[in-house]
Amino acid sequence: MFKKLTASLLAAAMMTGVGAVMPAAYVGAYEEGQQPIGDLNGDRIVNAYDLILLDSAIDRIEEFKESYDGYKFYYYTTEELGDYLDLGNIEYGDINADGRLDDMDYGYLRDYLLNKPTPFNQVIGSTRLSRGSYLPERMGKEVTKEFADAHMKFGVDLFKKSYAEKPENAMISPLSVEMALSMAANGASGETLSQMEKVLGGDLTMDQIDSYLAYHKNKLESAEKSQVAIADSIWFRENSRYKIKDTFLDKNMEYLGAEAYASAFDDSTVDDINSWIFKNTQGVIKSLLDKEQKPLENAEMCLVNTVYFDSLWSHIYLDSSPMDFTTLSGKKAKPEGLHSSEGMYLESENYTGFKKWYAGGDYSFVGILPNEGIDFNEFIAGLDAEELLSTISSPKVNGKDDEYFDLHVTMPAFKSEYMLDEKKVLKSMGITDAFDPSMADFSEMADIPEGADPLYISSVLHKTVIDVNKSGTTAAAVTAVMMAGAAAPQKVYNVVMDRPYVYMIVDNSTNLPLFIGAVTEL
Repeated sequence: MFKKLTASLLAAAMMTGVGAVMPAAYVGAYEEGQQPIGDLNGDRIVNAYDLILLDSAIDRIEEFKESYDGYKFYYYTTEELGDYLDLGNIEYGDINADGRLDDMDYGYLRDYLLNKPTPFNQVIGSTRLSRGSYLPERMGKEVTKEFADAHMKFGVDLFKKSYAEKPENAMISPLSVEMALSMAANGASGETLSQMEKVLGGDLTMDQIDSYLAYHKNKLESAEKSQVAIADSIWFRENSRYKIKDTFLDKNMEYLGAEAYASAFDDSTVDDINSWIFKNTQGVIKSLLDKEQKPLENAEMCLVNTVYFDSLWSHIYLDSSPMDFTTLSGKKAKPEGLHSSEGMYLESENYTGFKKWYAGGDYSFVGILPNEGIDFNEFIAGLDAEELLSTISSPKVNGKDDEYFDLHVTMPAFKSEYMLDEKKVLKSMGITDAFDPSMADFSEMADIPEGADPLYISSVLHKTVIDVNKSGTTAAAVTAVMMAGAAAPQKVYNVVMDRPYVYMIVDNSTNLPLFIGAVTEL
């Protein structure tokens, strides 16, 4: 019956007693009858004994399917099947939430117990609170110019300061950082809240920011031809002396769709968080937290946001060849050059660029090339959010207002990964009290017990990954506007990204960036 049980887990079970085996994630039942996924015997501990029960249940189910009454298998839910076969809570063994128990569930649970990050659809070993099931997610208010200006300023300032901190192929998602900080701000009060509101939204209140972010999130995810997925989660230490407030959880669930998890904050929780990140970024980001560094050892809560973007170009690249590229350090590189003719040209006092649509026209890639002779570091430092938003919002469009031109673009295909603790950057932007244990006021987040230190933000880890190539991902539309125009062009523009440049992925309805980056090394 236990033929699939790994040698290491079986040995651990025999040595320590089946009820308290390596690694066991103890979690509290925060609602009546609630227990974590993977806990088949209902003791709120996920361990090798649950793996043995799952193995037994799978064998019994296979025997049942071959029996005279086996046809009933196809009409029962997993829970009903457990009741019929007297197997108890076998529905908690459905790790990947596909409605059945099989070897895939066994593999996920086994890997979890061996401390391997696993892309399961539910989080093993951490209790997901069900409050969100009766809290309607708010649609929010349509984005205004005031919010757009504030969001663009936050994004450009964050990028400039992140670049100054770690310049090589710098890339940030202002949306991801803003949403994660907004979750924290929803638990802030006093001067801490005022500072966070000022940096995130200018003169906007946190209630307004929440409402605009809710609308912005729903709008971004509604595109038909591009895949955008935004997810939020709140992880907190169970049985902590800090009692998390329902109002804090409710607000983040309602406006930002944040899931909430009570967990042990040990190595198993690190695996859970990394697996949640893996799942919500479709495996692009494998992990964020490193168990060797004990990231949760002194933490009471971890607020996590992911932003995922995937799309085809509206016109995929049919022409590519090696191109010359001079890196920021002066080295010569020979990346794959992507050649195209585009219809939207950007021009400002000290740079030129282009907008290239993704399939469906909801999103664009923006390339910005500083003029020859301009120091790239100084160019980044001098970026002006208001001017940048204005230029991106009003490109020269081929054929519009009787202006015709040829725009030839060459840019390198590239992949990059970037990680930075944004704590120093955010402090320099004006959020200071939140990082200071003696000044932070997160009294709306949790009740602070007598004699305990106040909650504060210790770090803001940020990681990004991008892959720009000839085709992108699956989508199914072509935008004819890019191909229009029968009159002979009167001008010719050439934009050759053969030296460090800035790029963005922007939402066409607002021209606000999901990502801002710089290509400096190839």
